[in-house]
Amino acid sequence: MSKFMDPTRASLNEAQSARDVFVIRLAEVYLIAAEAQMKLGNLQAAADYINVVRTRAAKSGKSAAMQITSAEVTLDFILDERARELAGEQIRWFDLKRTGKLLDRVRADAPDNAVNIQEYHVLRPIPQTQLDAVTNKTEFTQNQGYQ
Repeated sequence: MSKFMDPTRASLNEAQSARDVFVIRLAEVYLIAAEAQMKLGNLQAAADYINVVRTRAAKSGKSAAMQITSAEVTLDFILDERARELAGEQIRWFDLKRTGKLLDRVRADAPDNAVNIQEYHVLRPIPQTQLDAVTNKTEFTQNQGYQ
């Protein structure tokens, strides 16, 4: 994935970089707005937000072919668009968990992992150092499935 390559680093072993770190991107804001509009039932507004992102990403002369209609707007389409636009930015798990699609998507799209995914994977394990720091061990325990 070349979008994270940093030509300013002298070597791969060098920890520091002169590149800025992305916190949030404008394309992500548009996709968040599209999801909100879809959930409000405003499918045309959702399509308009998605089309802004797709127009920016289109090859020269191909933006018309990239446009979608309100009839194409679904949660699955938005999740797919987020996957394309935000690939490698380490928010995919959160998107799938937040939308209740984590187990379905892993089972459908990652056959090697589908055999291992379990219901409890919608929560992550609490780090042991955090559990060790808790004084009330009966009230705060590890998430179920990670014993």
